Amino acid sequence: MSEVIEHLIRPELAVWEIARLLKPGGVFVMTTNNASEVPLRSPLSHVFAWIEKGIGASMPRLISYRPWVWPEKVHEDLLPPGSGDVYLPHTHHIAAETKAMFAAAGLDTIRWRTFEFPPPHSRMARRLEAMGAAGRSTADVIEGVARATPLVRRLGTHLFIEAKKMREPVAPTPPAGVWPGPFSDGSAELSVPAREPKG
Repeated sequence: MSEVIEHLIRPELAVWEIARLLKPGGVFVMTTNNASEVPLRSPLSHVFAWIEKGIGASMPRLISYRPWVWPEKVHEDLLPPGSGDVYLPHTHHIAAETKAMFAAAGLDTIRWRTFEFPPPHSRMARRLEAMGAAGRSTADVIEGVARATPLVRRLGTHLFIEAKKMREPVAPTPPAGVWPGPFSDGSAELSVPAREPKG
């Protein structure tokens, strides 16, 4: 489910289906966006943001912002004529929350890590890319150092989780609240706005 799960409005439904299809001992590998990614400002000027993100990977309540939709609209050239504004569902996963959802589905996390340092939308990444091969080599060094540094290793742009099916889910269908999304607690309904007839 690489780079797909963050676009699902109710990801727990997909995780339950994957758990159903896996044989006992089967392994599920996932990569997705990491809500605990490195803040775009230096830890010298925003040390508390770095601490919040690093610890927040295990304590999600410390992470204060997680968008549920892309901030930009889908470009009109990609849509059928007359579609109107379209925004894609999107969220950033936090390791502890995602691991808990997997566990409820009967999937025990074997290992997890993060990758992609520095963030591709940061000034540093743009500068390194402009340097060509030398910049990409420097980025590889930064990646290696970051992955080897405690706490910082949690702050990559993407999250990798490997989980094994160890038992049956806690319930045949995902219980309300197993995922902290706005449509997963049973209190909200997903609806599609009706279109006005043409003519």
